[in-house]
Amino acid sequence: MIDALVELIQEGDLEPGAKQIAERAGVSHRSIFRSFDDTTDLAETAARREFAAAAQLAGVPDAAKRAMAARIGALVDSRLVSYRKVENATRVARHHAARYPRINDEMTTLAIVLRAELLDYFGPELTDADRPTQTAIADAMMTLTSFDAWDLARRVYRDEQIRRSRSTALDVLLCNAAARGQR
Repeated sequence: MIDALVELIQEGDLEPGAKQIAERAGVSHRSIFRSFDDTTDLAETAARREFAAAAQLAGVPDAAKRAMAARIGALVDSRLVSYRKVENATRVARHHAARYPRINDEMTTLAIVLRAELLDYFGPELTDADRPTQTAIADAMMTLTSFDAWDLARRVYRDEQIRRSRSTALDVLLCNAAARGQR
């Protein structure tokens, strides 16, 4: 049933009803309500699963002794891939977040995890900066690499331009962090 809901969303039906979900899943309409409290419970369960998958996809790649430019490229590429995969599901979650606190909580948790990963991933570049600068740069990196920034950019630019602009901006932010730490 969760798979059916996600498939319908990925196909562009952002608010499928219980009947559509049941038909897609090959179960009776009542089966949904035997397994879930209501369609909200089903949607929240699906959102949790999709955000967990997104966190794995959007997670920062292994940094093992890679130069900053290589880590930036790997991060940008991983975000582009993950956002394409969860595009419709994320839109649905954003649409419902105000009405469903558990979906909002899942989105907040994912954002906190991704921000912490950025701080860790680019730790070598941030070690010489003071705490307020580290925080400001982490916030800027989080905004720059967010789904919302990607969603806006993809309406105007091709992936290569998005990749280039994100990589350049991250490079400038991180090089500035090192320079600020030396002042």
